Amino acid sequence: MYKSLMKLSIEPWGVNIPFLLLAMVFWIIGGIFHYSHPYFMILGAFEIYLGMIIRLFFPARKYIPVQLLILISSAIPMHVMQIFSSFMLVILEIWAFKDVKNYGGRIIKNFLVFSSPFAFIVAWSIFNYWFLICALSLYLLGVNIGVFSATLNNKAIFGFKQFPLVILVIVMAFIKQMLPFLIAFYFAYTFNEFKLNKTGNFTKYTSIIVTFSSLFLGDFTHAFTLGVMAPLFSSCILYSTSKYNYVKAWVIPLLYALSYYLRIISLPLSEIPFGIASLYFLWLFKDNLTLESLKLGISKVFLQK
Repeated sequence: MYKSLMKLSIEPWGVNIPFLLLAMVFWIIGGIFHYSHPYFMILGAFEIYLGMIIRLFFPARKYIPVQLLILISSAIPMHVMQIFSSFMLVILEIWAFKDVKNYGGRIIKNFLVFSSPFAFIVAWSIFNYWFLICALSLYLLGVNIGVFSATLNNKAIFGFKQFPLVILVIVMAFIKQMLPFLIAFYFAYTFNEFKLNKTGNFTKYTSIIVTFSSLFLGDFTHAFTLGVMAPLFSSCILYSTSKYNYVKAWVIPLLYALSYYLRIISLPLSEIPFGIASLYFLWLFKDNLTLESLKLGISKVFLQK
């Protein structure tokens, strides 16, 4: 009995899959109906965030009731339900931390990641799109510290060393022009030595170039979503679930950057590279979309080895 309970406590499942599929549905709706474009695009980003933070930090099957409650509530396109799902994510986070402590484990002090659920409660309560972007920034910068440490040999900073980044995100909430300086500082602050990694470097440099372009071209929201959010989500997801395909993902940040610049010429035209990048990402991720992968939370490639 004890062994079965312990197995339930630590055994993961592919909790991120339904969130990711729901995100794609929201993004398709946002792409088709332009009057509701901002709302459904941020909803899609929020779904990916929920799926990945749970998948990476709270994936155990013992949490399934709360995980499903978060999935169902976040699927309802009303911001009050997103407040509720953010609140339930905080409950899940506290529950998981308590379990780790009880099992004698050690919690990684990633304040950027673990402060993001609280930031989302505030952002959804105020219902401010830019505040939602700032909440996403906390998570994306925090979770990719590990990715860039592995791929670019960047410094892995945790604990109080993350506070300058947290402060800059808070400042950015009130001064949008801080976005490019936040991204530049992030990579400078974590820089250790140059390492050749095509996907990692393209993700890094396109995010810097696109966000600094926003100082001249405007549109800080899409500079973030296309220059930072989409590339960093893709990088993190592929590295953590389909590492064998990470090397093939170098074109994704370039396509998202192209989508940002094409917005100046034509909005419909800018959707083409965005769609291609998203479909290509799904193709690289496809080994995680099987029923067996959903059940066990691991790519079928690893299951076959």
